[in-house]
Amino acid sequence: MTISVLWFLVPIVLLVVVGVWGWRNADALAAAMPLDERTKQKRRRVYLRGSVACLVVAVLFVVLIVVSFL
Repeated sequence: MTISVLWFLVPIVLLVVVGVWGWRNADALAAAMPLDERTKQKRRRVYLRGSVACLVVAVLFVVLIVVSFL
């Protein structure tokens, strides 16, 4: 059973968009809530980790596609 590569393109694009958007807006998202500074910094780091996770999963999808052609 083969899976079409096109089915992987949609999640890849969505993950990259969410990852880049989250990376760029982590400060604004953390500052939007009325929290103390320490909690805002923790929340900012969580947003950044989530962004990086999205980008890593997108790269794994690309690697999976490349490996499927070998």
